[in-house]
Amino acid sequence: MERNEHFTVTGFPEEKCSALQYIGSHSGRDDKDKISKAGLTPSFTELGNPIFEEANLSPSNVASSINRRSTLPSSHRRSSRYTRRGLGIHTMYIGEIVNIWIK
Repeated sequence: MERNEHFTVTGFPEEKCSALQYIGSHSGRDDKDKISKAGLTPSFTELGNPIFEEANLSPSNVASSINRRSTLPSSHRRSSRYTRRGLGIHTMYIGEIVNIWIK
């Protein structure tokens, strides 16, 4: 998300649950062909964002990010509530939908 201006969020029909479980439980570092092994076919939007032929919903978005550190009051940043629970500081992404692909 830091390298590209656009991103997609992909929705799949329920019958693709096992494919999503497969790609979610296998590392791309260890399994270079995990997408095709899951039975998914990548393609690209006109903005160059990856989507899958098997998806039934893919909004294309323009990304902007808000670093949580910069939006939290300093008293909250120092709070042990974040460090004690191992939550750390996160980045929140907000996207404007610029196109939507529905199958």
